[in-house]
Amino acid sequence: MKLFTLFLLLLSLLHAQPREALIIANHDYKYITVLDDPSSHVGRLEKSLTALGFHVQIKSNLNSEHLEESIEQFRYRLSKDRSTIGFLYYTGHGCQLEHRGYLIPTNVDTQKRLKIKHHALRIDEMLETIDAANNRVNMLFLDACRDVPTGAKGGTKGLGQLITPKGTLVVYATEAGKIARDNQNFINALIENIKQPNQSIRDMGFNISDDVSNKTNETQIPVVFAKRVPSVVLNVQKEDQIDNIQNTKPAKSTTTGLLKKREVEEERTPVITTNNKYTLTINPTPSHATVKIMNIVPAYYDGIALKQGKYVLRILLKGYKTKEFTINLKKDSHYDIVLSKLAKAPKVTSNSKWITPSHSICKANGGKIYKGVCEASWQDAKKICRASGGRLPSRADLHSVISSCGGIADADNSAEWSKNRENKSYQSCYKRKGFSDNAWYWTRREGDSSSAWGVYFGFCEEGWRYKSSRYYALCVR
Repeated sequence: MKLFTLFLLLLSLLHAQPREALIIANHDYKYITVLDDPSSHVGRLEKSLTALGFHVQIKSNLNSEHLEESIEQFRYRLSKDRSTIGFLYYTGHGCQLEHRGYLIPTNVDTQKRLKIKHHALRIDEMLETIDAANNRVNMLFLDACRDVPTGAKGGTKGLGQLITPKGTLVVYATEAGKIARDNQNFINALIENIKQPNQSIRDMGFNISDDVSNKTNETQIPVVFAKRVPSVVLNVQKEDQIDNIQNTKPAKSTTTGLLKKREVEEERTPVITTNNKYTLTINPTPSHATVKIMNIVPAYYDGIALKQGKYVLRILLKGYKTKEFTINLKKDSHYDIVLSKLAKAPKVTSNSKWITPSHSICKANGGKIYKGVCEASWQDAKKICRASGGRLPSRADLHSVISSCGGIADADNSAEWSKNRENKSYQSCYKRKGFSDNAWYWTRREGDSSSAWGVYFGFCEEGWRYKSSRYYALCVR
């Protein structure tokens, strides 16, 4: 047990990491059933998270615009440090339409199809936004599978299936397409499990599912989605500290009979618990760079346990300068390695169709620079493009880039999104052309007074976005 505890301690990333949490509590709905006020339970969750070192923000009764803004602000908080651990809990109404899950703002009438599509928050888009922060790991707990009236054709109660980004844990309050009643079973299990000492967040997700399932005699079975989630431990305790904790349950095994009911995409890493070895973790930027240890046979993985000695490390990624260096491993070690691009993107010339706004023009017209790119609201993006000698692109302008790179333009289902995301040729092509998958791009197409059309290159998605949101401002002549 001591060796196991030591191993979990080492996997807690060894160095203090920023922890950011967002709690969204919607209950006072205008058009659909008002839910019980969750304030007291949310307060308990906030207290537990604060005790674990999280900086917690609570948002209540958010309308469409404020819900989207809250997610954008959360992404910004996560992006400040790549090692940040992110935690999001949502309680409120949710539904699915045409097999896509939505979180329902307080001002949306779910009986109207277009209201859901244009003003509710799509869960997959929320995941993309959070994933764009490029931090190491995120946890999302969605207590949103309520009995929502969906008069729209194609509307279904409960939430739908998910394709989760790497390093993200998502837990639904119940199975896809089913209903979780307005009770406290899910949040109670969540609070209980985040307190458990030396429990990885993957095991925490499964144990929440077990607790709720047992409590409800399997009438409500939370579903866990996980893909390459690091073995992060939130509450690290020494052996003697655990013995002194009162009324604390030991971490439960995750190999119960309920496992067959879980929908999981995870890939587990090997575990080495030899006590005369030291752990090594490399966090490269960009995060998808390859890490190799050149003078040993075993492949590298986060937290690999190695004997004391010298190791030759190589970090490489196409389009970036390879880094190779030697370390002398004498203790548990953690390195942040930033790769440099081999060459800058070609500058825009007078013959180029595209105009990248300068930093000075961007800032002078209401925009801000995020990861070297100009972000702005739709109205400010129009001003920025005018000041740059151009205008916002049309849908056709962006479609031409997607199509020329071999992507499926205007993809509108999970199968097409997956094809685009997994198409390596497409992914590298649009990035070579100077586009990014970190956020949406504005077009000049305008809807009503509050919405305009945006395009996201990573999956080739597009749709109406709130004009007040900040997305990339790229211009055409």
